[in-house]
Amino acid sequence: MCVKLLVTWLCHTLLSLSSVTAQGCTNTPDNSLGACITIHQCPELNTILQHVRSGGSGIDTLRRSICENGASGLKVCCPQRNNKLRTTTSLPSECGINNFAKRNDGITLMYQSVAFLLGEDADLGAHPWNVVFRGSSGAESFWFCGGVLITEQHILSAAHCFKDSINIEFVRLGELDLSLNTETYIDYNVICGAPIPDSLTHPGIEPLLEPEGCYAESVTREVPKPQDIRVAEVIKHEQFGAGHCRRCNDIAIVKLVKPAKFDKYFVQPICLPVDPLRDMGFPASQFQNEYAAATGWGVTDKRDIFSNNGSDILQEGYLLINEGPFCQKQRRDNPGLKILCAGEGDGKDTCRGDSGGPLMLFDNKTQYYKDQKRFAVGITSFGNTVCGSVDTQSVFTDVHQYIDWIKRNLVW
Repeated sequence: MCVKLLVTWLCHTLLSLSSVTAQGCTNTPDNSLGACITIHQCPELNTILQHVRSGGSGIDTLRRSICENGASGLKVCCPQRNNKLRTTTSLPSECGINNFAKRNDGITLMYQSVAFLLGEDADLGAHPWNVVFRGSSGAESFWFCGGVLITEQHILSAAHCFKDSINIEFVRLGELDLSLNTETYIDYNVICGAPIPDSLTHPGIEPLLEPEGCYAESVTREVPKPQDIRVAEVIKHEQFGAGHCRRCNDIAIVKLVKPAKFDKYFVQPICLPVDPLRDMGFPASQFQNEYAAATGWGVTDKRDIFSNNGSDILQEGYLLINEGPFCQKQRRDNPGLKILCAGEGDGKDTCRGDSGGPLMLFDNKTQYYKDQKRFAVGITSFGNTVCGSVDTQSVFTDVHQYIDWIKRNLVW
C-alpha cells in the first residue's frame, strides 16, 4: 500500500509542470551530469516511471533523481549523454475542416443528387483526423481502438485502450474502409470556352449551371495509401483509474515515431475546444442538448460485442449530449468523473472498438456548413456492457476539462 501511494504521489508531482528551464545537476541514476527538468522531457526516467506504474522496480531511482521541489513543482535530474531534452509543441491553428467536401465548390451540376446522413457508413474524406490502432496478443492481430490526430505527431485517445496484454503494432491514418487495398472517388475537371459535347455520346460529361457555358468531365481518382506509423510512446493520464474511480481520467496522448504527412483531403488534425466561446462561438456549458457526431470502426452487431469483429468501414452517428439517468448514475458511482454523456436510449450508441474515437461538435461562426470546423469535445470512454440497450448512453471523456493536461504533454 505504501509503495502504491508513493507511486501515485510521484506521478502527480513529477508531471505537474508545463514548462521548465533546464538547470545543471549531478544526481542522475549514474551520478553523471544532467539537466533538472520535468520527467516527460526525459525519456530515460520517463521509461522507468512507466515501468514503476506497471508494478516494476525503479521507485528508488526516481526518488534519488529528484533535483528540485519548489513552488513550480518537482523536477528530475535527466542524464544528458544519450537524451535529447524534449520540449512541448502547440496545437495547430489550421484544423477541423473537411476539405474533401469542398473540392468542387464553385460549380453546380445541372442534375444535383441529394444525400442524407443515416448515421451509418461515413463519407470518404469526412473525418481525416480519425485513426485506428492495430495490435496483437499472442498470434492474433486485430484492430482494437480509435483516436484523433491533434498534431502531426500526436493522437488523442482513451487511456483504457492501452493494456500490457496488447502489443501496439502501428496506428493507421487516412483510412475509411479497412477491407479495401485501394479506394477511389469521382472528381470533376471543369472545362470552359469549348463546345459542350453531347453527354449521351460522351459518358461522364455534365453541363454546368455554374460557371455558365462550362461543362464538367468526371474523372476517377485514387485515394492515397493510408499511413501506417509505429508508436513511440503512450502517455496515459497519471491519475487514470486512481483511487475509487476506475473510470476517471480516461485519456491518453499517443506520440508517433515520426510526423504524419498532412495532405489536402485525407490526413488532417481536428480542433480541440481550448476556448469554446472564442473558437466555437459558444461556451462549454452549452454543449448540452447539442447533437454531436461520434465515429469509429467498432462493433455494429450486438452478437459481436465480446469479439474483435468491428466494422470495416468507419461509422458515423449523431447523438444528443444530455445528462440522462444513466449518466447521473455514473457520476454517483464514480465521483470525480469529467465526462459528457450522449444518446437518448433509442439504440444509437458507441460500442466495443469505438473507444478512443471522437465526439465532435461544429462551430457556429459560419452558416456554411462546409466551412465549419469540427471540434473533438469528447473521447469515447465507456457505456453499457450491451451496446445500444434501451435507456443507456455513451460516455465520453470531457476534452475541454483536460486542455491544460493535453498541452503539457504534447512533447517531442
